[in-house]
Amino acid sequence: MTDRYREGYVLTSDPGRVDIDRVHAWLSQESYWDKGRERAVVERSIAGSRPYSVYSQEQQATFARVVTDEATFAWIFEVFVDEHHRGRGLGTWLLESIVEDLSVLNVGLVYVPATSFTVWTVCRSLPNSGIRPERLDLAPPAT
Repeated sequence: MTDRYREGYVLTSDPGRVDIDRVHAWLSQESYWDKGRERAVVERSIAGSRPYSVYSQEQQATFARVVTDEATFAWIFEVFVDEHHRGRGLGTWLLESIVEDLSVLNVGLVYVPATSFTVWTVCRSLPNSGIRPERLDLAPPAT
């Protein structure tokens, strides 16, 4: 994906630009789904994924990652928008860009964790993407 620009922000899928420390802080301290996650695990998960980020000047404002075989399926994970940048449509722009990239690859099935209703809703609402988002319940089985 080439960088995209909007209202002073830049969106990129360049893994070399990801601020690992910032993403780790968001996920391990601010998110409800990755509380306490170790930095090394965050770093490995990003290395094994396709990361997407939005930046305001040089400061990272959003993060999401996609796990995909680049042919048939993709999972969108860990969508996060920094609290100082919320309410500006950055999360929607991020998701639209991800879905556009996956459409170019002809990926037809996008999985979204069941807890990510907003992500699932945005993916479903994109016209003519050719993508069929599916919610996937990742909750552990009851014992």
